[in-house]
Amino acid sequence: MGGPGGGAFAFREVMRDLTDAQREQVKAIHERHAEQIRPIAERVRTAREALDTAIMSGNAGNLQALSIEVGSAETELTFAQAQVQSEVFKVLTPEQKQKIAERRKEMAARREEMLKQRQQRTQQ
Repeated sequence: MGGPGGGAFAFREVMRDLTDAQREQVKAIHERHAEQIRPIAERVRTAREALDTAIMSGNAGNLQALSIEVGSAETELTFAQAQVQSEVFKVLTPEQKQKIAERRKEMAARREEMLKQRQQRTQQ
């Protein structure tokens, strides 16, 4: 479950507070999508390995095509994971959804602060 911006972390944090019934529903959702996601995750792993191998071997002529394949595979995986999260989100209570939203805001504020600090260091 994931995505940029700490969304996966905020989502996982709330998942610890599920009721038993919600846990069963979430488990069923994940099981329903496992067969779809497993080969996509394998495609990402294979594409990354091929890119890493090309980089280490100095085969620079292939880097663009390999990088495009990594991006394509990761895009497909991100979409599949978003579909799962969307289904899981429907299982949550309004309070649990609010907790995720608040956690994501906190994480975004921290990222902004870290970025400002990094920029200040590079300007000195």
